[in-house]
Amino acid sequence: KVFESLSEQDMEDLCGKAPSEEDMEDLSFKELDIVIKTISRKKAPIGPINPVSKEKLKFNSLSEDVEALLLAGMKKSSLVKRYFDECLDPKLGDEIAEVFNLKYLELKTQKISSDLIFTELQRFAGGLKRGEPRHEAAVLAVLAHLFEMCDIFDNPPRGQL
Repeated sequence: KVFESLSEQDMEDLCGKAPSEEDMEDLSFKELDIVIKTISRKKAPIGPINPVSKEKLKFNSLSEDVEALLLAGMKKSSLVKRYFDECLDPKLGDEIAEVFNLKYLELKTQKISSDLIFTELQRFAGGLKRGEPRHEAAVLAVLAHLFEMCDIFDNPPRGQL
């Protein structure tokens, strides 16, 4: 609630500048590599990855702002998939997904809003120092890929929504 009451400039100072459409278009393996390597240093056991339903955004009460960020990232989520597919370590994608799943579950136990969970996952992926817009675009692409492919947010029960 405190975050949502901040001015747009204070939010930007805290979370970094949102990537532009041009930043998303110019995203490459170079930026993804930095984000993936940051995440891969956080080890976790490998577990099952569940598919994501189409109603996940609504079910998790994510704001339109977070939805817009995820949708921007989804434009390059196929690049993230290709990165994992072409990676020399065939387990890297599963390891990254499991690390994020555990972080999501940890954040969820704190009973904070879904938007704040997303912000914390964004910080977790991006590292302690906020990056240039292209780095932030890579973070969004990774988050969108993981949102689509694994349980970093809850899936609605079958038949709901």
